[in-house]
Amino acid sequence: MEMGLQQLQMQSERVAVASEAEEAWGLVPTNANGSITVPVLSKLHNRYFGLRHGESEANLVGIISSDYNRGSTIHGLTPKGRMQARQAATALLESVGRDEVENLVVISSNFTRARQTAAECMRALQEIVSFENQPIRSSEDGDAT
Repeated sequence: MEMGLQQLQMQSERVAVASEAEEAWGLVPTNANGSITVPVLSKLHNRYFGLRHGESEANLVGIISSDYNRGSTIHGLTPKGRMQARQAATALLESVGRDEVENLVVISSNFTRARQTAAECMRALQEIVSFENQPIRSSEDGDAT
């Protein structure tokens, strides 16, 4: 019984020193029985997609390039890695939807391989959309090209 009382006192002390953030989010017991009322958030409208970098020079030599000072200046993508990034554009386009491409925001880490992957993917995405939006032209003999 003594252990239960001690735990209750510890809980009370924690509640007394609750941070302003906890109070703002409703994470501090507010009811007489000590329960927490958590507000229901409105539906979020953003969607997030993750894209791993393509094959990098570091991958080829079997090293892990996680040092920011080196990884942000060397160890870019190989030609295969650039192609992988471009191929990812089609999957991204299908996931995002053609009508939402203009609202797409891309954020990348500063590592060379990540920046190059993002740039290649976005360039390919823009090329696909641009190609699809080109008007159909007719040749001189009347056949569509």
